[in-house]
Amino acid sequence: RQMDELKKLTFDEEIIPQLEKEILDKKKDRESLNQKNININSEISTLYFQNEQNRKLEQQISNLEKCPTCLQEVDPVYRANVLNKIHTELGRNKNKIEELEFQRKKINEQLNETNIKISEKENKFNELRILKVKLNSIKEKQERIKEIEKNTIVVNKDIELLSSHNQILIKS
Repeated sequence: RQMDELKKLTFDEEIIPQLEKEILDKKKDRESLNQKNININSEISTLYFQNEQNRKLEQQISNLEKCPTCLQEVDPVYRANVLNKIHTELGRNKNKIEELEFQRKKINEQLNETNIKISEKENKFNELRILKVKLNSIKEKQERIKEIEKNTIVVNKDIELLSSHNQILIKS
């Protein structure tokens, strides 16, 4: 039965190293995506921190009548310019965060796809290794059968020779 299996199966030895390389490449891709994700998360955190600092500054400036250092009155135009700058930066950061969140979502989708591909390739790799072991076992059995067949031929010739000698001895 295993011999029949062997005839049906074809196995290309080059597939295993090729799959190993593909798995390694996909794992490198995953590492790169993870690094991008880390960088994006860091950038988002930085922007959130900047926004928090700007909101604190906005609260301080909007109620500020006198400069705490020199005790001079704060010019309303100066205060409006600072607040305008803060609002512009808050808006810019908000847009940048939304863009980064979108990028992070895309990267997470790519990570999921990459993990699925790695898993599929690793499964195929394991199946091929098992198949290779089975084929090697079948080949060994075939060689053993050939060896036994050769031995059987030799034993049959010995039996014929002995039988022939036996007949000669009986006749004598």
